[in-house]
Amino acid sequence: MENADGKTTVSGQIFNIKGQPVIAEIQIHSGNAYSPYRYSAIRTYPTDKDGSFSFDVPAPYNGFRLVVSKGSEYEYVEIPFSVTDGYNTSIRVKIARIIDDLTLKHWYAGDCHQHSARPLGSDGRDPVEKVALQNIAMGNSWGVLSEHRHMNSTEAFFSETMGLPTDFAGNGGQFFPVRGHEWTAADRDAQGHMNVLGPGTELLLSSDFNNEPDTEKRNAEHARRILEFQAAGAFVQANHPMNPRLRFMREVGYDRGWFVDAFEVWNSGEGTISLTPHEDPSEQMSYGTKAFTEWFKLLNLGARTPATATTDSHNLDVPAKAVGSGTIATVGALFSSLIKSDGTLNETFYDGQGFDLLWGMMGGTDTGINVESIAPNTRVIYSEPVLESLKGLAKADVKEVLRKEFNGNIAERIALFMGYLQGGLSSGNTKTYVHIPDGLTEESLLGALKNGQSFLTNGPILFASLNGQAPDSRYGHEAVLNADGTATLNIDLLSNRNINCIYILADGELLQKIPVNNHRYQENLTLSLSGKSWVLVDVWGERYTRALTNPIFLTTNDTKDAMAAKDELVNLIKSSMCANPTVELVGHFTPEQPEYIVKLKEALDAVTRPVLFNVKATKEEVNNAIAFLKEQMDSIEQSKTSHQYQLDAKAP
Repeated sequence: MENADGKTTVSGQIFNIKGQPVIAEIQIHSGNAYSPYRYSAIRTYPTDKDGSFSFDVPAPYNGFRLVVSKGSEYEYVEIPFSVTDGYNTSIRVKIARIIDDLTLKHWYAGDCHQHSARPLGSDGRDPVEKVALQNIAMGNSWGVLSEHRHMNSTEAFFSETMGLPTDFAGNGGQFFPVRGHEWTAADRDAQGHMNVLGPGTELLLSSDFNNEPDTEKRNAEHARRILEFQAAGAFVQANHPMNPRLRFMREVGYDRGWFVDAFEVWNSGEGTISLTPHEDPSEQMSYGTKAFTEWFKLLNLGARTPATATTDSHNLDVPAKAVGSGTIATVGALFSSLIKSDGTLNETFYDGQGFDLLWGMMGGTDTGINVESIAPNTRVIYSEPVLESLKGLAKADVKEVLRKEFNGNIAERIALFMGYLQGGLSSGNTKTYVHIPDGLTEESLLGALKNGQSFLTNGPILFASLNGQAPDSRYGHEAVLNADGTATLNIDLLSNRNINCIYILADGELLQKIPVNNHRYQENLTLSLSGKSWVLVDVWGERYTRALTNPIFLTTNDTKDAMAAKDELVNLIKSSMCANPTVELVGHFTPEQPEYIVKLKEALDAVTRPVLFNVKATKEEVNNAIAFLKEQMDSIEQSKTSHQYQLDAKAP
């Protein structure tokens, strides 16, 4: 008899192929069969330390699936099961590796943006102990608890993770916790969020500043704090840079974007990945969200800013339809109003709060909606013909159009969107795999992240090299083109879920699309890359699986030395700004400012956009800019001394 009393208990244990218990992630889904159009997650959480789990399932579901995952290097196991009234169910699962332990080849997976709950944390919904377990469950070798503006949970996270059993062979078999916090201005919505990792985190308590109403002054102050962290040895990552709160970069035309150490282009906590990849990367929502577009623009200016992928895990042990944060809260509340008890979708949400939520997400007013301004996370719910039909309509008329269209494809598109979220929220799920040939230490990890020696993934293992690059310089370093402008791209891909397609991008545009329909892909491809600056590989597959490399930068023998010189120029600009914290790369100056500040501003203007942001600048031009800036800085130091002498002479 099917379970009818409201619940029954399902328990079990997870083992590796040798019969040893392992920590793994458990997902319980309603329905015996997977469907991309069905929101099915009931719970997602890690097993206990000995791989055991126990949970209750509700009626009236007629079947369930147990999904067991242990990150990228293990198979993805899915087991249908049913329950019977009055009987508990026991399930024992063996999960096998699909590849040898990558830590032995110095590849280390980790998540550098995670949150925990009170009393030690403040920004998540799960205790430190559960976040620690989840990192091991997802096969991560390192991780960071990056709470907003404090490190109260750091010591407990270190203690918990270091004591957990792992199957890592590299780095002594231990999980490696990293110091860090998520730094913001006193007003969190005013300026943007930065992840600060490693040395320099002790500057946290002195990092508050008042938010100046003047844009230039506020940006200068914010940038000064970032440079202070970096000068102290910290790694500074721009979190969710698609967020309009991160004004300091866009308002100054990316001048600041060059000086952060990394862009968090893939943030699962805010659902920052597109519903499906588009054929044409110029289309709305192509290759992710606004974060990718902003990152591509920065790369095309000549910056070497690498990307990271993180979970931003504010809520783990809840289905995505529960109240979360940001996009998740809004779309999650919408989905809660759609879902029936059996997990299917219900169009009657239009008679309740569901339509009001949609209306708010579309920016609806008394005069209707502006279709062109609909946010990307809402836009993915509708096909372009539906959006076109909404133009100029009042609220009641929009409601009727969407009611009629609901069973056509809106319900399926919402289910797809929420299905992605349900697979990406748990700590450690979306991660950055970093290659560190000399072994995992805090210094080597932060250095490899800064250099972009990494690929981003929520599943697939993706290796790519151009013209025979060595693994330690696979991404974030130059590949020298052949004399005819071609290069050989080697792709080595392995996934525990089926891969549908590979996209090769050059300078942010689609260069080649490769259908796959397999878990494995290995190939050498000859690409014509004359005139291009960078290449990356982007992989999409079933169950919302994705991976992408950091850019491989292209060079010739004529341009390779120019990029090395630009690194020196970047450091020189940073040091000049640290020494003169009131200077800003853009903005006006008041008459009472000392002459040396105006002089430095003019010197920075002369070398930043014309040279640093000029992808065609030659080595000679960059070296000339370095010599010019050094000369100006020496002169400015003399001016500062003279200015101080004048002030002292006027003092009573």
